[in-house]
Amino acid sequence: MISLLFATGGVIENMQEEIIVIAQQVADVPRLSGWAFRTVFLAIALAVWIAAPMRYASRTRDARVAGPAPEAQVVAPENLPRHLTILVMVGVTFVVLAWGLLSQGWDFDHLTALFFVMGVGAGLVGRLGFSGTARAFTAGFRDMALAAVIVGVARAIFVVLEDGRIVDTIVRGLFMPIADLPAAVAGIAMMAAHIGLHIPVPSVSGQAVLTMPIMAPLADLLGVSRQVAALAY
Repeated sequence: MISLLFATGGVIENMQEEIIVIAQQVADVPRLSGWAFRTVFLAIALAVWIAAPMRYASRTRDARVAGPAPEAQVVAPENLPRHLTILVMVGVTFVVLAWGLLSQGWDFDHLTALFFVMGVGAGLVGRLGFSGTARAFTAGFRDMALAAVIVGVARAIFVVLEDGRIVDTIVRGLFMPIADLPAAVAGIAMMAAHIGLHIPVPSVSGQAVLTMPIMAPLADLLGVSRQVAALAY
């Protein structure tokens, strides 16, 4: 569990980049506006995504190859307080994370320090000691090393495209054809264009900075809300 907490800290950059506040700021719409629709939309999408594979699994299940169900892991009563304490620490950390991002303007350095403190605290509460906590940190870092290398290579590709002034051409080529589409299908076309743009520009925050200055006026010309452009992003 401690290794998972350290690994979670390693992927926080991707979590922050996905916050729609970035796109809304660039599009000049109120921060976190439209949250109710996005929440309902997300709930429906999750229900479909969960139900579809479960339905497929139930239809294709073969009892002859199914092994015995693994025994459930039961937490010993004496360890329950420590587990609950660690769970509370994780919850408090995410509350502080949201507060720092939304009201204090925290950057990646602040988030890294926050999750590092949480990981060390969880290791000590879990009675791993300093040595065991360090080993857990190493294990978590090892699990994230490949992902970090992939992100670094993707970032290098983006730097080459950006410095070579190629990204602007790609963005214009993807989004200008949308101007000729009816407003009813413009949002879907914007989303499809973002899917194509995500290949040369893997950074989601980079996508917002590159595309929203084009998509926001384009939404005005098409007669659709800028929230549609932010939702497509």
